[in-house]
Amino acid sequence: MMRLYVFACVVSLAGVCQAASVVSNGTGGGRWSEAQTWAGAIVPGNGDSVTIVAGDVVTFDVDMSAWDDGIAGLTCDGTMNCSTAAGLYCLKTSEDIGGTGAIHCGSEEAAYPSDCTMIFDFDANPSSFQCRPGLTLNLYCTEPLHPVATLSEAAAAGETELLIDTDVSDDIWTPGKTIRIDAVSGRLPDSEVHRIAANGVTPGTVTLDVGLADAKASGATVVLVTRNIRIIGSTDYAIRYLTGGVLSCEISNCTYAVGAASGSVVSGTISGGSYGVANSSGCTISGTISGCTYGVSNPSGCLVSATISGCSYGVTNAFGCTVSGAISGCIYGVNQGADSVLSGSITGCGSGIYGGSHTMRDAVLEGNTYDLRRVMTSSAHNTVFGSATESYEYHVEYVPLWTYVASHNHDGIADAFKAWTRGGIVVSDADTTPPGYVTSYRHMSTSSAIPCFRQEAITVGPNQTLEVLGKILILTSHSLWPPRLELIDVGADPLANADAAALASAVIPEPRGRYYWQDVTVRYTNTNATGKQIWIRCSAQQSGDEIYEVWDARLQ
Repeated sequence: MMRLYVFACVVSLAGVCQAASVVSNGTGGGRWSEAQTWAGAIVPGNGDSVTIVAGDVVTFDVDMSAWDDGIAGLTCDGTMNCSTAAGLYCLKTSEDIGGTGAIHCGSEEAAYPSDCTMIFDFDANPSSFQCRPGLTLNLYCTEPLHPVATLSEAAAAGETELLIDTDVSDDIWTPGKTIRIDAVSGRLPDSEVHRIAANGVTPGTVTLDVGLADAKASGATVVLVTRNIRIIGSTDYAIRYLTGGVLSCEISNCTYAVGAASGSVVSGTISGGSYGVANSSGCTISGTISGCTYGVSNPSGCLVSATISGCSYGVTNAFGCTVSGAISGCIYGVNQGADSVLSGSITGCGSGIYGGSHTMRDAVLEGNTYDLRRVMTSSAHNTVFGSATESYEYHVEYVPLWTYVASHNHDGIADAFKAWTRGGIVVSDADTTPPGYVTSYRHMSTSSAIPCFRQEAITVGPNQTLEVLGKILILTSHSLWPPRLELIDVGADPLANADAAALASAVIPEPRGRYYWQDVTVRYTNTNATGKQIWIRCSAQQSGDEIYEVWDARLQ
């Protein structure tokens, strides 16, 4: 026996014995751990490349966590199911997992059992689930009842016992699991990773294995990271090009998490890394995303209801999305992008919304350094701007002349109005009104070179005439640039194109006529065969002065 053992070692050292390409049996599959599942009756070993052929169903029931390198990639053209027998399972690989089949772990009807843990470990390699040309992932972890809690009291640096606003003692928050604590004030982002200590969960408290590195104010977000389906260890994207799949799982310790997904559900939790969900379209993004540089970046047509915290950028460059989740503790809550609807909460960020052009509906912005910063043409409806500075740098050169951010039912107050333009601010006013009106609009100009204006869009149909009757009140002489009422072609705005002109314009008849309401009227007839969209716009342009205005529009 001794001689045979030595001979085997010599053969191995000589390189005669090499890693194999192991293929499933082609007769239906079986359990991964059983020899008859594989052609040649060889169970895959360390360094082997593995293929599950089309038509075979293989149940993965192995723990490779102690293997040196794991397998050398998996091509799944058939089906791989994760074992539901209680235990720990780990698929470690140094190469990609790809193919045209499907990998299932739990289902929509039944989450992966809580007494099972399935780990996909890329072992610090630039490897991924490469889902092109057709690999589908359906991963359904056991979710906590309370994936997120918040600090109910401030915690000092070095503190281990955190007071939280939620009782998680009857949940899956258990000793040894990973959590993140994301600040909502001070230096941002400030996201710390800790484990729950032994006996570390009681009603209203979570105790950490080691103390906080930095103090956290009340309201900081506490996120449970650990799930019983885990994807770890990729130095590239953990998942690429997933179409129509479900990622209800933990993705952590990866450089990037999900890239270029389409029509998929991304839930569970994403922890750390440069990108959480990037360059995806038509996806539903929920769960939690914590401690990333970019939480959700470049989404198109996505539904984003995730809790996003402790990131440099919460949601960036969103186009045509609905963003309804809670974003907190980020340098930028929502950054740039266009044509999305924002209806969630943005709290404790540096800039709640930075740049871009979106619609805000029933959103809540509070506790930010700035709720809005350098935001371009946008509208808000029933939205609360609760921070000390509602809008910042709305009048700087980085913002276009045509910038117009209008808040209707401002701060959730019926009929209250506020707008920010390059040339100043407009607010509704119930104290200074002409007879027959209960509200006027006060323009507070900050520039004598750029107009402060209010505008509303209206469509004038073919052969229709739009008539607008306005009233303007001035308090000081405006001889240099009299306030005016104008009709502007949306496609030919003089503020965007210096060569364009108003369709109709009327200045006040007496630029020095103070303290009385002056009538102005503009008309436009659309002789085109299609409707024309028009801005009704009233403007003033005199730094440090105020005017009041109202108008009524009618189509004939």
